[in-house]
Amino acid sequence: MRKDNIEKEWYDDPSLITTILIGLIVIILIMSQSYAIRNHYGFLYVVRALLNYSSVYLMYLIYLIFLKTKVGKKYFNMMNLIASFVFVLLTLASILTVIQFPSVGSMVNAVQSLLLSVYFTYVFLEDSKIYEQLGLKKLQFSTVSNDQYFYILLGLIGVGLIVSLIQMVDFTGVVLTLLESIFMVGFVRYIYLYQSYKEAKCEEVQEQKEQTAKIKAEEKKNKKKEKEEQREQKRLEKEGKKSISKKNIESENKEEGE
Repeated sequence: MRKDNIEKEWYDDPSLITTILIGLIVIILIMSQSYAIRNHYGFLYVVRALLNYSSVYLMYLIYLIFLKTKVGKKYFNMMNLIASFVFVLLTLASILTVIQFPSVGSMVNAVQSLLLSVYFTYVFLEDSKIYEQLGLKKLQFSTVSNDQYFYILLGLIGVGLIVSLIQMVDFTGVVLTLLESIFMVGFVRYIYLYQSYKEAKCEEVQEQKEQTAKIKAEEKKNKKKEKEEQREQKRLEKEGKKSISKKNIESENKEEGE
């Protein structure tokens, strides 16, 4: 992203947001497992809960931690491809949930998962070969602006939060739901900032191309002007020589007449 002298707000700093998201995931995982232990659930139940409920957050955690490492930065595109595949699976699972257990909450979750999957895939895989090979460019995801994706997802997260809070009966569940919603807002913000970075980079490249085109056009114009001036100078020189020759001839004729 282009460096600005203006100091960024925390919500415009991708590095800080990813750090906050990692912290939120750790808190969510600890709270969810401590809730199971506090209610005297067995070890196997806790393990199953960690693998089922927390598997998605573990995926998020691995992804975000790798973003901060050299390995993650090197294989950034591969990580995004895997993450996109996981999002598609989660979307299919949420759609199946709607079919099996239709409710307002499940439908909101399905729409949110679908849009998040589309948004993530479009932003992080748009420039990849597989995106073009799968024919995703024909779907015209770019017709929806970055701001529209962001605010629609915020609205869906807000609706999902309200529905979930209505169904909650204990304090720990309320806190977990709030933390999960805050996490999703942060993750969507991360995607939004990356797309903003891409758009700013494209604008910068376009400006450079336009500037280069202007310079070339100016150079071409100057060369053309120089050639015209040279031709004009040569024409004047020729006319000058002709005029001198004519004067010389007239002078010679005059001398002969005398």
